[in-house]
Amino acid sequence: TFSLAQNYPNPFNPTTVIRYQLSGVSEVELSAYDLQGRKVRTLVSERQAAGSYQVTFNTEGLSSGVYFYRLEAGGMHAVRKMVLLQYVSYDPNYGSYDNIFVCIKMTQLTSWMMLNELATDCHG
Repeated sequence: TFSLAQNYPNPFNPTTVIRYQLSGVSEVELSAYDLQGRKVRTLVSERQAAGSYQVTFNTEGLSSGVYFYRLEAGGMHAVRKMVLLQYVSYDPNYGSYDNIFVCIKMTQLTSWMMLNELATDCHG
């Protein structure tokens, strides 16, 4: 048996940490998938001893959105959801965060969020 923790931080950009525990020696595969079920990364694929593990997932080259990570070990599997949130970096020469908005679309939830914690309805 094993346990799979929620990644942290979540939402994240550009990296997040995935932790899991194995109760015995197992062939382990930890992979990340997009919403269409396509594997975007294999993070671990090896035989591992009992113990606690953590993997840093670097999302370089991936777009903002909802992703899933799946751990398979000892004939069992578990899946958890994570959100990659890319954002516009701040340049003091071109204004403030007050004018920067990010639209997050997660399945049926859509909302606009201002980076300094104000919110309004999402358009489109």
